[in-house]
Amino acid sequence: MQAVAFGMAVSVAAPVLGGHYLPVAGDLPKAVNAIDPDTASNHVIGEYVGGLTVYQEDVYCPDDLTTKVGTLDFEYAAYKGWRSTDPAGTNTIGGAAIRGGFDLDPDFMLAPGCELRWLQVFFENGSADGTVDGSPLYPSFGIAGIEADLYDVPFDLLTTDINVSFESALVCVKSDTQEIKAYMGSFLWGYEISGGVVTAGSPAFWSSEVTMLFKDAVAEEYPGVTLTQGCCIIPEPGTVFLLAIGLVSAHWRRRAA
Repeated sequence: MQAVAFGMAVSVAAPVLGGHYLPVAGDLPKAVNAIDPDTASNHVIGEYVGGLTVYQEDVYCPDDLTTKVGTLDFEYAAYKGWRSTDPAGTNTIGGAAIRGGFDLDPDFMLAPGCELRWLQVFFENGSADGTVDGSPLYPSFGIAGIEADLYDVPFDLLTTDINVSFESALVCVKSDTQEIKAYMGSFLWGYEISGGVVTAGSPAFWSSEVTMLFKDAVAEEYPGVTLTQGCCIIPEPGTVFLLAIGLVSAHWRRRAA
């Protein structure tokens, strides 16, 4: 699996493409670094396989599965394309593109000193041994309106038979040290190439847990990282105030009755 190479993170929010995170089919071919200029990779998405799909999931803090705190919002597509060193217009590679992230609901905020990032592990050909796709956090470059963004466009040669699956976990980190404090959950995605045919592994299966294979991969490469379930999202002060007013009002209505 050929990973996307990234440059240094910048503070300018990356563009949303006409309301989309990824180009629509009519705007292809498109180089990866033309979609987000902060990437160092310049291989080209030539055509989608199976079309562009949207993946959205409600997100809850693991200790309170009744209160929605945000939404996963991604666009995904399997694709064929070519490297910058290949003849333009000749499909030589295949893979998957995903872009989007976690959108925090307006009634909530991050706990002081915390931010959200992605921790990602990939597995090849059904192996139980995963590889952390980052150092260990996956790079973040910013998409307008997204609290924790993820952009990845991995590929392999079309002449290679391979199955690649990713587990992407939303994690809370300390803003100053980038130390991972807790994970809020994870989802799965990927792609397969067989006989030159690319098959999509669309994003799915968001869960407030991460798999043991994920934990094992992180522990193997980063033994100093401790993965525990938790949350770093709290209500906005105004929301807490309104809730308190509502509780007081309910109390006095009961007394009046």
